[in-house]
Amino acid sequence: MAAAKYQSSKETTNFARICRLVIDVIPDLFRDLLIARLPSSGLAHVLTNQKGQVFSRLNKQQEKILYPQGGLFQGSVKDLDTSLLYILLRNLGNISPHQNGWGKVPVKADRSLSANIDRLREQRNEAYAHAPNASLSDGEFQARWDIIRQSVEEIQNSELNTGSFVLAVDNILTMRMDPSTEKNFITLIAQIEGEISDVKDRQDVITADMGNLKGEMVGMSVKQDAMETDIVDLQAMSSLSFNLVKHMFSFIEAHSLDVFASK
Repeated sequence: MAAAKYQSSKETTNFARICRLVIDVIPDLFRDLLIARLPSSGLAHVLTNQKGQVFSRLNKQQEKILYPQGGLFQGSVKDLDTSLLYILLRNLGNISPHQNGWGKVPVKADRSLSANIDRLREQRNEAYAHAPNASLSDGEFQARWDIIRQSVEEIQNSELNTGSFVLAVDNILTMRMDPSTEKNFITLIAQIEGEISDVKDRQDVITADMGNLKGEMVGMSVKQDAMETDIVDLQAMSSLSFNLVKHMFSFIEAHSLDVFASK
């Protein structure tokens, strides 16, 4: 029974083909698009001059890649994954947001560059979401494939002087996928999905820790307020005691003079 669960099927082959697009074609398309949108001075120059536009949107690992300690970015666009490429296209590519705005699902009729970029990003995320099942029905596969192919074609035709990306998509649709090839791409997607989950878990832990710290700080503030109240009360009591003693001495002094005068 366990062996049958992992056997190749039409559904697993469908998913493996989508994985191939997500792992190979979409990142390469984003790389060529970023290069085309950057000025001739190159990525390192832009990262230095426009650090304020991108730095706050990076996680720690991405910061180390783009802004290594004590130096400038020495890598290549080829070293960047899809997540980083998306951030750079969105913030440094001089690309206007689509109708619904960056990071949101575009309107179907919106065929702008940013809309197509977000469609490909969405399909990438959907592939990660399906990683635990590693299968797609024919209907779902065809719907996703059509979205990816059209988006790739429109980006290629409007921005890039090449026909290679649509050709790659079409080749992957018909190429033979043996069980070992399927397994490799499905495993890669599962690993990436796991890394994303780990990042989310770390974010949840950090959020919880910040909540606990905030609670502790509130508790400390309450204790501090209580101590300040006690100090004020002590000061008031001290002042009252001082005035009382002062009045007692004045009273004794006055009566002593009266007694002395009567003698």
